[in-house]
Amino acid sequence: MLRNLAFGVLIAATLPAPAAAIVGPPIAYGASNTIYLVNPDGTGLRALYSAGRKASLTGIDLRRGGGQIAIIENHQLKVLDYDDRGVAIGSARTISFPCGTILEADYGADGSLAAKDGCFPNHIWRVAPGASVSDAAPLVTESTTIGDVDWSRDGARIYYESADGLRAYDVASETSSVIYPDHSMWDVTTTGDRLILASTNWNYFVRDLASGTDTPGCTQGYAIHYGNNDTQMVYRTPTQRSAFYILVTNSDCSGAPFRITGKAGAYLGPDWAAP
Repeated sequence: MLRNLAFGVLIAATLPAPAAAIVGPPIAYGASNTIYLVNPDGTGLRALYSAGRKASLTGIDLRRGGGQIAIIENHQLKVLDYDDRGVAIGSARTISFPCGTILEADYGADGSLAAKDGCFPNHIWRVAPGASVSDAAPLVTESTTIGDVDWSRDGARIYYESADGLRAYDVASETSSVIYPDHSMWDVTTTGDRLILASTNWNYFVRDLASGTDTPGCTQGYAIHYGNNDTQMVYRTPTQRSAFYILVTNSDCSGAPFRITGKAGAYLGPDWAAP
């Protein structure tokens, strides 16, 4: 993997402006050991954070409204603030947990983080906004492996993959229940309560939890995240292809997708900050 990358922008169409102000460029992705921010039209590209030469970056998540990013580096959770230009404010802060192996994190509506560890049994921990340590007790404990973790947009539930299917942890009642059998989850849409679920051959569909209906996706992709009030999405090309890019397209797949990244590389799955 190349440490110094040249980026070009291929613009296929005029894109709608975000419906609400977001601090900094709203799309984040990783390339080698560097995290970048960029606008959906390819402008404002900014190298936000670079890890050490021997470090491993395995996950990122943007806070609602931007201005802060959660980074999984060497199985530790770090939090970094940045300004409207996408320039880091201070240094990344490491969050402490009872178990030091953290595999994933997702922001809730109030700026809290839900973080999944790699211990046995598996746990999901809450990190309050501005805190340097997790809450003393985990939100969820599972004797089997916990997969992807995503907070609902209203902050009332935490969705996660478990051995018996997709589960929803209700924050108010502190109970967990199965809501969908045997599926992998990419993300929660930016509006409403709909899950972006991975299907076969790098396809996906969107499950509306309120109506119980499924909407098939219209493209193949990896780590699909919706943005701009669900009118657009960002994703990485599937791994079975010979080259990898980060692409932006309209959610209904109208028009031609274009590449945010102008050179093929090994990219960390992207994220798009919701309003």
